[in-house]
Amino acid sequence: MPTRSESKSLKKGYLFPGDVIVQDVLLVSQFGEIIDIKPITIELNIYENLSEHYLQCDAVISDAVGLIDSLEGDEKEGLLGGFNGGEVLVIRYTLPTEDAIESVHIFAVYELAERNRIREKQEAYTISAISFEAYQASTRKISRAFGPNIISEMVRGLVDENLYNRNVKDLYRNYREVTQARLEKSNIYDETNGLQKLVIPNMSVDDTIDFFASEADNDKHVPLYVFYENARGFNFRDIGNLVLQDPVRTFTYLPSNVGAEDAETEERFKDYSKIISYEVLQQTNLLQNAKEGLFRSRVINLDILRKNKREVVFEYDKEVSKFNKLQPYRIPGSSEGNPQIWMMNSRTGHDQDSLFISENPLPKRINQFISRRRSYRKHIYNNVVELTVPGDNSMCVGDTIYCSIPVATDLKERSGKEDKYLSGKYLITRIRHKFTLGKRQEFYSIIQCVKDTGIEI
Repeated sequence: MPTRSESKSLKKGYLFPGDVIVQDVLLVSQFGEIIDIKPITIELNIYENLSEHYLQCDAVISDAVGLIDSLEGDEKEGLLGGFNGGEVLVIRYTLPTEDAIESVHIFAVYELAERNRIREKQEAYTISAISFEAYQASTRKISRAFGPNIISEMVRGLVDENLYNRNVKDLYRNYREVTQARLEKSNIYDETNGLQKLVIPNMSVDDTIDFFASEADNDKHVPLYVFYENARGFNFRDIGNLVLQDPVRTFTYLPSNVGAEDAETEERFKDYSKIISYEVLQQTNLLQNAKEGLFRSRVINLDILRKNKREVVFEYDKEVSKFNKLQPYRIPGSSEGNPQIWMMNSRTGHDQDSLFISENPLPKRINQFISRRRSYRKHIYNNVVELTVPGDNSMCVGDTIYCSIPVATDLKERSGKEDKYLSGKYLITRIRHKFTLGKRQEFYSIIQCVKDTGIEI
């Protein structure tokens, strides 16, 4: 994985920012026909999202060979030719560097859209696809009790049984034999805190995982668990752990190569790590932060069996020291009253009450951290920026990066200094890897990333 000193890793073969070698774009029909569609593919996009369970992809096709009409059907089964929903998209690409990582993706096609005739004998359309595991999970329902166990192990069991299971692994091995595309996923599960017993009443696999994430607690009782897929595999991660990672890359916004060294390799390195463009999507909004519970909120716990209630008030200034941060500062501001109030059933303390201990209860933990989790999410997502950079297949959603953006000024004494509000360590929450194909293949990564505060006071 690249680090902030990766200049020496950009070696011969890398010709220009966005240089890439797209080896394969293959379409496999549901009857096993393998078609190389790279010559007719205009653009490829591969999407990773911290809020989505699966990788997705779309391919923009400029078709003058009648691809759709050429796909054979099965007369005995009563299936027409063309796209029937059982096709597979296989993509392989790498960067032209000595230590390049080959990326392999195998997607299940689910839609053909935006079909238009652009010339008399040529049409364009978009093929959309998603990870095979999404199909695997789409028809399954979960209806059973879990625990007593920690939630991270419950999620691991769900993934092993319903997502990345033996059937999917066998399918990937079968496609490797016919397409030479080797795909193996490494799954990561951040350990949760505390034994829990949970009952799932006929919910989908994806809804069950989201429910588990909402109930999971960590050792500091500031949990913010997310389940997502990136190019490496499936991840059940605590954002509090993600923000502590070292940045995998440093990107710099430079309007020109002023000050760059003369050596050709150093020029390439600077271009490779240059922010092509950026857009600030969100900066600190004091009113929104106050209204949505960053600074203060209240939880009313109703114990129906004991016929009492307990109220807990959350105050940001007293709790912020427990937050794992990207920058070491708090967000300025305060709030009076109770802008956010939650009313919840509670069995807190029943496991130590002689009246209920025979039931062996495990009280839900969400009552203890819901205010803290809400505030922590607002803290981490306080600033949102979208960057366009030269493509890098080693970066994934869930990684951190460092961005150096200079102050926009004509003043000589401020020239070259970092903008303290835009520069800093960011967490990547979305990536769109965009490939343009043709005579010159190009690869760019459009990154949406978040950070909490500025880099200095």
